[in-house]
Amino acid sequence: MDQQLMTDQKKLLNDVVGVVSIYVRVSNIQRSVDWYSLNLGCEVKQQNDGYASVHLPWGATLDFWQDDNVVIQEYPIFCIYIKEINQYHKRLLMNGVSLTEIDDQGDCGYVFKVFDPDGHVLDVWSGYKGEGTGVTEKFLSRNK
Repeated sequence: MDQQLMTDQKKLLNDVVGVVSIYVRVSNIQRSVDWYSLNLGCEVKQQNDGYASVHLPWGATLDFWQDDNVVIQEYPIFCIYIKEINQYHKRLLMNGVSLTEIDDQGDCGYVFKVFDPDGHVLDVWSGYKGEGTGVTEKFLSRNK
């Protein structure tokens, strides 16, 4: 690739500041709004027939679109970072959420999968091991 084109591209990409919305097809809008509000602390921004937008506490929104033929992906639609992974896992279990056991990923930390009412997969991640070095915070600030 041309050096000037690469330089221009990098300058342009520096203007990208984050994810605004994540679009999710769901079979029941109200059920999804209720589930994400209870389990992720989302607040409804807008809701009407066949659509809802909920604000995630850390900034982005989830936009739900009603679809009678929801296709479930095998991979997570997004991953959340949480420092107290054991407590969060217990809370989700108490809420009756379908999820996996916490998996030790070595230096990459701990992770478990959560399944929303339609079966969409979310990853929950504890951060890299060795938090004393600030590894996770450096990674997250690099990706802001």
